[in-house]
Amino acid sequence: MSKKEDIKNVLNDKQWHCVICDLNHISSQSAAIVRDLAKQGAKFCNSDQNMVRQYKNGISMFCNKCHKVTTHRKLE
Repeated sequence: MSKKEDIKNVLNDKQWHCVICDLNHISSQSAAIVRDLAKQGAKFCNSDQNMVRQYKNGISMFCNKCHKVTTHRKLE
């Protein structure tokens, strides 16, 4: 499987995923892969009641795994 497919498989559960804890172990270029997925038509959530900051393809929120405010991604 390609790294893009691996990241898409992680995101397919439609839950929030920390880029540090859940995506960067697949690829250090996860942001570029997310941009490519969005260009190919993938829709990402960019709002949540727990968000700190909003981005085009995700949000910043507190991560319960690494205990930091990090970028999180979630497919709609």
